[in-house]
Amino acid sequence: MTKLLKSCAALALLALAAVLPTAARADVTVNTAVSGPVNGDGGQIKGFEMMYQQAFKNLPAPFDGLGFYANYSYTDSNVYEFVPKDNPLPLGGLSKDVANLTLWYYKAGYDAKLSYNYRS
Repeated sequence: MTKLLKSCAALALLALAAVLPTAARADVTVNTAVSGPVNGDGGQIKGFEMMYQQAFKNLPAPFDGLGFYANYSYTDSNVYEFVPKDNPLPLGGLSKDVANLTLWYYKAGYDAKLSYNYRS
């Protein structure tokens, strides 16, 4: 919170210095600390994805509106978080295994889905 207040105060001083006439300004030095994301050394992210979808139109009515969808992806990476440097964590939000299964029904304007999602 104190960093935020110091940054706001620094911005206010800079804005004030910009609008005051040159003669009215005092020499003001403002030190601020700025932080943000930084690109790392790089690396590789590789994997594969498989998908299958089937509509069961050959089933007798009313089941001829059923269908099935399945998706699986595998990801491998040598990219790690580098903050803190002594705690190499895998890249945030990157799952090794992701799977989705959906049973769907679509017929005569009716649409329904039952899904299951998995992330490792």
